[in-house]
Amino acid sequence: MIKFSRKTRVIGCNLFLKKKTQLIYLSLLVSLSLCAFFQCIAVAISNLFQVLASVFFLLYVLAQPRKVLERIKKFKIFLYAYLLFILSFLPSVFANPNLKESFGIWFSLIVLRPFLGFIVLLSVEKKDTYILIGSLLLSFLIDSVYAIIDGGKANYGYRLNGFYGHPMIYAGFACVSMPIFFLGLLLSSFSKLFKFSVLLIFLFCGYVVLLNGTRGAWLALLICFSLALLVYIRNISIPVLLAILGSLLLVFSLSTHNTISSRVSSLTDAGISTNSERIRLWKSSFAMFKDHPVTGVGMGVFKDAYPKKYIHKDSKEPNLTRAHSNFFQILGENGSTGLTGFFLFFGYLLIWSLIKFIKTREDTYFMAFLSTLGLMLQGLTEFNLAHSNVMKYFWLMFGSLMVSEPFWRIGNLSILSDRKSAP
Repeated sequence: MIKFSRKTRVIGCNLFLKKKTQLIYLSLLVSLSLCAFFQCIAVAISNLFQVLASVFFLLYVLAQPRKVLERIKKFKIFLYAYLLFILSFLPSVFANPNLKESFGIWFSLIVLRPFLGFIVLLSVEKKDTYILIGSLLLSFLIDSVYAIIDGGKANYGYRLNGFYGHPMIYAGFACVSMPIFFLGLLLSSFSKLFKFSVLLIFLFCGYVVLLNGTRGAWLALLICFSLALLVYIRNISIPVLLAILGSLLLVFSLSTHNTISSRVSSLTDAGISTNSERIRLWKSSFAMFKDHPVTGVGMGVFKDAYPKKYIHKDSKEPNLTRAHSNFFQILGENGSTGLTGFFLFFGYLLIWSLIKFIKTREDTYFMAFLSTLGLMLQGLTEFNLAHSNVMKYFWLMFGSLMVSEPFWRIGNLSILSDRKSAP
């Protein structure tokens, strides 16, 4: 019988543990990547990989407690903000007599969806975040291609929708993704070949966004693109000019399209049913807030309280279940406590990413800022916080961008960058 020395056994044990940890991390990364890839395509498959990612994350925490603890210390302010966000909605949970329903909505809407960002921040290595970012953007591109093939549904005026069949969901994906494509044209570290590829993708997806017809997304993206141009004004190059020119040509060529022309003309017309109905909904939400200023009518109660007690006398759509605005939905349903937590949390995300960008000048932080801003601006006219696939897409993207390597550090990938090494 062969006997091994104590030193040999220790080395062998350490090697086994290292391989085991690497296998767990690889499984976690693959699960997150597939969850990201299917996020815009098939929610059931994406949810399956989300469950697997959660399991492998727990195993990773057990295998690498010190590393996770270091990440917790690094992102402790984010975790405090996240905890405050969770707790701020609890009073409205108890305001709903049906606690089983309200706790289920609270856990799904407030706790579970940001958890993907939590996993990325605490476990994914910097060099691997580009796998997640690439998987997400590829998912959005495939969704955009399918939107063209599908052609839209009659009940939405043939606005392009993508796999999920709802224009607001596609618009949510676009508000997170399009600022990243646009910034890709502005970054000097990218090669001309890569910028040209990004230009083609940007113009194609921009075409789909226009035919998607979501006015809130149009305005949100216009603001994000304008901010990007102001910050990166020195980086304006031929690809950027081509993107702007191509966008103007797209808008001009589609100006007579029924979907585009009708949606543009309705932007400032309060008499249009979709505009007037939103205003009535928001008045109803404010009435709920006046009656229940602290907790709102209760988590998940809006859909019942609106038709029974708070419906506007001129409303034409009595069966609406949401306020079509993050602000007014939370104001009416969760009151001042929920709205305060919402503003503090997402306000912190904006301030955190912007300050990190100002301090380091690393472009990924500004991408995180614009993606968050785009989603929040769209949320002024849509309750996108309730779109699970959009929010999970956002959290995967935000977490990846806040952890990722600066772009100049991937200079050895010659297809992406002209620079061969870090400065």
